[in-house]
Amino acid sequence: MIQPIRTLHRRIFCMAAVITPTIFFAGLGSRQPQLPPERPYTAVQDGFVKWKSGLLATKSTSDSLRVQVLRPLPIPDPLLFCTLETNVASSLPENAVLLGPVRDGAVLRPCKKAQLVLYSLGHREVVDQILLETGR
Repeated sequence: MIQPIRTLHRRIFCMAAVITPTIFFAGLGSRQPQLPPERPYTAVQDGFVKWKSGLLATKSTSDSLRVQVLRPLPIPDPLLFCTLETNVASSLPENAVLLGPVRDGAVLRPCKKAQLVLYSLGHREVVDQILLETGR
């Protein structure tokens, strides 16, 4: 009574051993590469200050800080910090204040007369920095 069930189980197992990798590799072969959508990055407008790296432009007023992304950011988890130190090395100072994540068109809280620091959380290093002077 148990022998026919064992035979059926063995046949199903052998078929699954052949079919499963075949389906897996066929699926891998049929995948299309996922490219990020093409997005036109705008030129720097009036009042925006371009960063040295050419990745960002910022415009600071007394009530907001606007961020404009000029090129795709090649860094993981970009964050914007504000610090009073004028020359930041590769590590972030302890007194740095997080303003928020870097996104195109982001409006962040203002930071008065300080150093803005672009920091990569994934690489744990400072990517760029700029001296901020508040506009009108």
